[in-house]
Amino acid sequence: MEKVKPVVVFSCSSLSFGGAERQIANLANGLVSLEKYKVHLVIYYRRKQEYPVDSRIMIHSLYETENDNQVANKITKIKLMQVLLKKLNPQFVFSVLQNVSLIISLAKKQLPFKHIHLVATNPRCESKLMNMIILRRCDHIILQCEEQKEFYSKQVLKKASVIPNPITPLINYRKKDVSIIKNIVMMGRIVRPKNYYFAIDLLKLIPNQEVNLTIYGDSKTEQPKLEQYIRAKGLESRVSFKGFSLNAAEILASYDLFLMTSLYEGLPNALMEAMSAALPIVITPFKTGGKDLLGQHERGNILSTFNLEIASKELNDIMSKVTLLNEQRIKARSFINKHFTSEIIAIRYDELITFLKGSKQ
Repeated sequence: MEKVKPVVVFSCSSLSFGGAERQIANLANGLVSLEKYKVHLVIYYRRKQEYPVDSRIMIHSLYETENDNQVANKITKIKLMQVLLKKLNPQFVFSVLQNVSLIISLAKKQLPFKHIHLVATNPRCESKLMNMIILRRCDHIILQCEEQKEFYSKQVLKKASVIPNPITPLINYRKKDVSIIKNIVMMGRIVRPKNYYFAIDLLKLIPNQEVNLTIYGDSKTEQPKLEQYIRAKGLESRVSFKGFSLNAAEILASYDLFLMTSLYEGLPNALMEAMSAALPIVITPFKTGGKDLLGQHERGNILSTFNLEIASKELNDIMSKVTLLNEQRIKARSFINKHFTSEIIAIRYDELITFLKGSKQ
């Protein structure tokens, strides 16, 4: 007689456009590959472009369209979530993004599953009230990096684990040494926290006018404003937008340097993919995740400040040190592929599930 597999649900708002969405798809794919669990994905709505999901995973959406989700109130979402979770009868529910975790926390009531909240960004940039409710009601939390521990009390950390995001190691990576930096790439949705305006200011101060910037990301509201800013700086011929692409990571290897100017992050998937693509890296000193991934400049470079004048000098200095950049990028790829593959992270989630089965939390 075939053994009944435990039911595990992963939940997010959608399966496209963002790092958290990519994270939840990768986690579900990794866990189902162990062939020990029946895995479901619960999201708010579907989109035409979505991150790939294993055919063994059932996808359930609360709403037919993104617009339906936007006009729905929280009480309706809680009821719909409760009905669906009661039907699926999971033993474990993993949720990412604060608004999703809040809905599941409130929908749980007497349902017997254990709820695990995944922290996907800098907690200081989220609602304190929502965080308080989630942390009080969830059974466990997963932090993406050690640096995130500083935002939580000792009491909260008693029911916390640090498990990083998984990524799929890139087959297409940069094999040829960098000799000169001409083509810089950035990747991530075009929103204020990604701080693309600072990147444009840095580009303006690079003496070599042949240096170009390519941005992979999308936003109906913020991109026009950014384009206007670029025109005001006279840089329209040096900046190009490629929009959102499910395969953007696979073409990273054609660039000379990856730049990330975020104000804050969780553990940035785009940075991890750039490391797997063996690109030289320069990032701003955001919290959190940068130090965990790059170390003390072993695998990439962290600017010391958001002060434009100082950061510009540092960036230009880094771009001139191609020998160091080539050493760093090789170490970066090795580090990512050794510690962050879907297979490795799936085993850690499996170990956590085993622990939680015996936990009285």
